[in-house]
Amino acid sequence: MFQNSNLQEAIESVRYHQCGLEAANNAYITALQNYAASLSSGAGQLAIGNLLAGPKPRVYELLICLDSAKTLEIDRTCGTPSGAELTSKMLSFGVKHNRGAVLVHNHPSQGSLSDSDWKILFNFPGVKEIVAVNSSGSVFSGKVTTSTTAGSIPTQLINQQDNSATVKQEIDYKIAGNSLPNVNMKMFDDVKYLISHLVNEHYDTKGIISYSATLSNADNASLNDPKFIPILAAIQAEITLLIP
Repeated sequence: MFQNSNLQEAIESVRYHQCGLEAANNAYITALQNYAASLSSGAGQLAIGNLLAGPKPRVYELLICLDSAKTLEIDRTCGTPSGAELTSKMLSFGVKHNRGAVLVHNHPSQGSLSDSDWKILFNFPGVKEIVAVNSSGSVFSGKVTTSTTAGSIPTQLINQQDNSATVKQEIDYKIAGNSLPNVNMKMFDDVKYLISHLVNEHYDTKGIISYSATLSNADNASLNDPKFIPILAAIQAEITLLIP
């Protein structure tokens, strides 16, 4: 049985799912640090130190499927930090209702829609729209353009590696080789989560997909901070080289 819902409720659900897990992770780390500080045993402090050095609790994706009118929740599922699989209920509803599914999910990476998200739109004709949300409140939305054939992935998206990952890699190489003036790794680390947003804006300009974003105050401030002008210019240049 489907339940009444809407896009804003779904956006808030996936955002606060992520915020809650991030808060729990931070509390876990702080508790361990405080406990280690209270120990008089060097062996005990070392054991806690090893715990802190190990894998942290994971922030995973929550995927919610709405109907095309965004008034009913069809299904929801949890995945991993890198994605969540569409359920059979989501797929069958979408196909039965002619691109009737709208997918809403959080992004532990804090970035925008990935190439994998776009491929879902092209590979599954039941999906009308994909929305991604990060913990600062930015909302990223993607649709297949009317001129694109479902099931036919644009050549710009068929690369095995996500284009955003390729851009990150190239910028890493250039910073390491000191070939980007006025740019350092700290500056890059502060804005690299925004690369997928800039890539998607480029896709949209090229007519490959239809993309829109409502950025949070924090993300908008990063994009407009004068100190990030050199690194953002380098990222834009790399995107243009990769996807001319």
